[in-house]
Amino acid sequence: THGNLVGFNQIYNNGGDGVFITGTGRNDIKNNAVHGNQANGILVKDISELFQQEYAAVISGNQIGVFFGDEGEVFTNGNGQSGIRISNVQRMLIGLADILFPDPKNIIAANRGDGIRLENGTRKVSINNSVIGTTTTGTLNLGNAGDGILIIDSPDNTIGAVGTGNIISGNELNGIEINNSPLNGVFGNFIGIIGSGDGYVKLGNGLNGVNVLNSDSVQIGQAFLSSFLGNYIGGNGGNGIFLQGAGTQNATIKSNYIGTDPADRLLGNAMHGVLILDNAQTISVGGQEIKAGNRVAHNEQSGIALDPSAGNGIVVDPNEIYANGVKGIDLRADGMPLLNDPG
Repeated sequence: THGNLVGFNQIYNNGGDGVFITGTGRNDIKNNAVHGNQANGILVKDISELFQQEYAAVISGNQIGVFFGDEGEVFTNGNGQSGIRISNVQRMLIGLADILFPDPKNIIAANRGDGIRLENGTRKVSINNSVIGTTTTGTLNLGNAGDGILIIDSPDNTIGAVGTGNIISGNELNGIEINNSPLNGVFGNFIGIIGSGDGYVKLGNGLNGVNVLNSDSVQIGQAFLSSFLGNYIGGNGGNGIFLQGAGTQNATIKSNYIGTDPADRLLGNAMHGVLILDNAQTISVGGQEIKAGNRVAHNEQSGIALDPSAGNGIVVDPNEIYANGVKGIDLRADGMPLLNDPG
C-alpha cells in the first residue's frame, strides 16, 4: 500500500518493530510517540526509487525512544535497537527541511542502538530537523547507546541543510559515523554542542563528533556565501573530526567551527580538533573559496593532527587555528617537536 499516514499514535512495548514499512510507495510517519519496542522504533526497507522521484517515506515530528507527558515532562522508554533504521531504500526524508513551515522536530533519544541507521545500499536520504540524543531544549542528556547517526555501506546521503540542521549530542559512541559510504554530506549541524540561554554549551558524544572510515568524497561543511553550511563540532570525548582508512579520499572539511563558536566560547573536543591517519589521503581542510576556512580552537590536544600513517595529498589552507592544548598543526600527531610543526 502507499499514500498512507501513520500519525498521532502511541506505539509502544511491542515485541518487534514499532512501525515497519517495506516494498511499497510513499507513506508518511508523523507526530507519533514510538517507544519501548523490542526491535527498532521505525524500520523502512527494500524500497526502490519511485516514479517521478517521489519519496519512499517521510518521517517527521516523532518522539522515538522518549515521550512527553501532559505537562511537557520527558519520559524515556528506549527501543531495543535503532530509533530509525533504513535498509536498502532509495530517496526518503527524515525530518522536513522547510525553513518557513517546518514540522515539529523528530526527537530520537534513549534507544539501545543507534539513533538513526542507514545501511545496505540506502541512498538519497536527507536527514534534517531532528534532535538526536537530547531534547529540543538540550537540557537533558538522553543519548542513544550507539552512534547518533550511522551510515554504513550507503552512498549519497545528506545530514543537515541550511537552517534545518540537526542537533546530534549526548550519544554514547560517535555523533556521526560514515563507514564505507562515499559521497555523503554533513552540513549545518550541532554535533556535541547545544544552544542554551547562555549561548552554546557542550553536550558531547562519547567518542568522535564525526568519524569517517574508508569513505570517498565525503563533505563536512561547505563554503556558501549567503548561508552557513558549516557545522559546530565540540565537546566530544574523542576528536572533533576523525578521518581514517585508505578508502577515505577526496574529503573536504570547510566552514566549520571545531571546538569553538563565533563568540570564541570554550567548546573544545577532548582530543584533536581534526585527526587524520591510516592512509586517509587527498583531503582538503579549508579551501580557497570565500568563507571556506575552518575555525579550530580550544581542543585539548592539537587543532589539526596528521598521524605518521596518514596518506599523501593533504592540504590545510587557510584556517584559523589557535588556543589548542598542544599544537596548532601537528604533522606527527604525537605532540613531540618536528621541523614542520609550528611553535
